[in-house]
Amino acid sequence: MKAYTQLRSLGLSGLRLKPMPEAAAYLLDHGIEAEQPSPGLDLDLWEQSLAQPDPLPLLCLRCRLSDSLYQWLLAQVRRHGQLHQLEPITIAAYLLDDDGSLQFCCLTDPPTRQPFTLDLLASLELPLLNPFSAEVLRSWNPCRSSLSNWARERAQSHPPLKAYFRDCGVLLISDWALLGDSSSKRVADVWERFGYGTLSTPQAVSLHRRYRELYPAAKTAHRQSTGRISGWEPDTAFLVELSPEHPEADETRQQLKAIAKAIRKLLDGTWQRSDVDDLQLELDRRQAVGQFDAVSEDGDPLGGKQLLAQIHDALRRAMDQHLPSELELEQKRFSKAPEKKLAWQLYGEGLSQREIAIRCDHQQAWVSKLLDEKRRSAAVATLAVAELARLPAFRDCIASPQAAIRFHEVLRNHLVEVELGGGDVSPMRLWIHQKLQTP
Repeated sequence: MKAYTQLRSLGLSGLRLKPMPEAAAYLLDHGIEAEQPSPGLDLDLWEQSLAQPDPLPLLCLRCRLSDSLYQWLLAQVRRHGQLHQLEPITIAAYLLDDDGSLQFCCLTDPPTRQPFTLDLLASLELPLLNPFSAEVLRSWNPCRSSLSNWARERAQSHPPLKAYFRDCGVLLISDWALLGDSSSKRVADVWERFGYGTLSTPQAVSLHRRYRELYPAAKTAHRQSTGRISGWEPDTAFLVELSPEHPEADETRQQLKAIAKAIRKLLDGTWQRSDVDDLQLELDRRQAVGQFDAVSEDGDPLGGKQLLAQIHDALRRAMDQHLPSELELEQKRFSKAPEKKLAWQLYGEGLSQREIAIRCDHQQAWVSKLLDEKRRSAAVATLAVAELARLPAFRDCIASPQAAIRFHEVLRNHLVEVELGGGDVSPMRLWIHQKLQTP
């Protein structure tokens, strides 16, 4: 019962376990006495939430979600924390931001508070919902995954959290998904620099290109047969179809894993861990570890350079609208805390959070809290989406809540990670750098 009646959340004093008496009363009133959480009870509460606009069954699921996310957080800290200096509190800020309120704050004009129900979540056309549990519940499809598995999948693919992990040198993605998400241009680059084995660069690129042709259908078949979106691995039939000239499927598997290892070596930054004195060298590194190759031989997913220019212009105007007040507030603290001024200067120059922490003699969590990239980039992306939504060329990007969410995520991640091309340094870093240089 505790999994459905206690909420794990991040408060002012840190992580806490908060009893939810309303959730406990709801379960008692409905004769639910489960000792352990179960997918069956998750589905029952979900169906009750669908049947009537009552926030209480959803509150039970939010408690359940918080425990699943907390366990996932602990697993990542156990696996990567010591080597990569992960901060549990920082991770919790992305995932465990639900305070258990039965009212959901809608960002209308003026803001309103409405019952926290599935009906409300489904009706909202916002690109992304906060708290994170609301986004998980809005996007969950019980036919495809259990709630706990879906929560872990959403956490692992959450762009701001992925950016934080990448900054710490951790890539939360399987080799097979990493290959599917990488362009031929990237494979050619990394194989020249980090590849090993008998494959030449053209052979590695050709094998990878064929893999990307077969990968989507194989993933779809896996999802249809298992109901899961994760866990796929290439079987013998896939590998033989991929490379018929090599009947030994294991050889093809090892070649693919070698390509993935080369990509991972570039993206996690293990090839370059020392402090960087040359700014241009650091900018080159940050350009290389961008999540997507937006304009490449594989095509531009948003439809060409003209659309990219419109996106960049909208983001620039959104930053000019939102960030001046944010920076002004920070600058008021510079005289009393010069290390904060240094941190912002280094951020504008392109240094990672880990490198900023070392230079400022602070923990990485201090840097993450100071920069507050998640909140600031989300606010800027929301303004940009609102502007672009008025242009006919971007109507497909907001045609559904799911499409709008993805579009918002792409813009928000580009603000801090250079996903859509257009420069060596992310737009927010460049904006900060320029403003700090202006007298």
